[in-house]
Amino acid sequence: ITKANVKWDTTPTDVQSATYLGHIMNRGIVGRIKTSAGGTQWVYMVGNGYESTSNKAALLVFDIATGAMTPIPVGPTWTVASGDAGRNGMGGITVVYDNERNIKLVYGGDRQGNLWRFDFSTGTPAGAKGFDNASTPLFTAAAGRFAVRSPRPPDWCRIRSAAC
Repeated sequence: ITKANVKWDTTPTDVQSATYLGHIMNRGIVGRIKTSAGGTQWVYMVGNGYESTSNKAALLVFDIATGAMTPIPVGPTWTVASGDAGRNGMGGITVVYDNERNIKLVYGGDRQGNLWRFDFSTGTPAGAKGFDNASTPLFTAAAGRFAVRSPRPPDWCRIRSAAC
């Protein structure tokens, strides 16, 4: 592989990535999402990892064609006053597909122990949604436990994706 073979790349020093790109320890997902205009778009999605400049958890969505990144941040904003316990970042992600193999939902866990759900059924969301479409996590683990692995959707998601 040479530089001529690479379509795009991003690093923590790039303007688009400087705030959210951390140490990514899990693999991402390449897939197609529906757009708000009714079409589809190929994207690469990954949790932003840990120790980013913002220390905020985010799902990073990259346009495959251009490399443009759309961060979808979630959870509280970390401050120096909150110390190491307040640091955050998103680990692994898991996707649920619709019947046309478009990415419908993305689940991701953060360093604070929260499980987030992102709904891509009508385009790229502005944020994560919990139960009843509230901007709260689906689940929060006990203090001192954080989600680093990709969450596994419940069995009923694989049977009836409309119910997830």
